[in-house]
Amino acid sequence: MLTSYPLDYGTKVWYNPAAWADNPPLKPPVWAAPGAVPHLVLETTEPDAIEPRGGGGELRRYRLAFEHPYNEPPDFLSFTVTDIIYYGPRPPLLTVVLERPDGLKVRLYRYSPPAPRPSEQPPYTRHVTSPHRVNLGADPGVRAQIAAFLRSEFGIRVSADALRGQ
Repeated sequence: MLTSYPLDYGTKVWYNPAAWADNPPLKPPVWAAPGAVPHLVLETTEPDAIEPRGGGGELRRYRLAFEHPYNEPPDFLSFTVTDIIYYGPRPPLLTVVLERPDGLKVRLYRYSPPAPRPSEQPPYTRHVTSPHRVNLGADPGVRAQIAAFLRSEFGIRVSADALRGQ
C-alpha cells in the first residue's frame, strides 16, 4: 500500500501552528497515558437560547457543558471563534463565562471584534479566514478576572501573576 501527501502538506498542515491549535502536539493520546486528563475539544455553531434586547439587539447564549472529574487542572484551555457576522454599526460583544458545579459564575474573557471600516457595507464579517484564538490560561486579563473572583467570593487574595501555570 502506497500513501502520499500533497507537496505542500508540510507547510500547510504539519508546520502550521493554526493546524495544531486544537490538537496540542505535547498532549499524549489517551491510550499512551492511562489515567491522564484526556484532550477535549468542544464545538458549537447554534445558540442554546436567543433573548431579544432593546434597540433591536439580541443576546445569544452558547453552552458547552463538560465534566472534569480529575484531581489535576487542565494544562491548556483555549477559546476560538470564527465566522462572526453582524449587520449593525456596533460589533457584538463576546463573553466567556465559566459556570462552576456550585452555580457560581466566573467571567473569564470579553472580546469585541473590529468595528466596520468607513467604506464597509453590511453584512460585516470577521474571523472568517483567520480565527480569533485565546489561550485562556495565559491571558493576563483572564488571570485578573479569576483573581478578582477569588477575592470577591472567598476572600482569597492572590495576584494575577501568581495564577500563571507552570
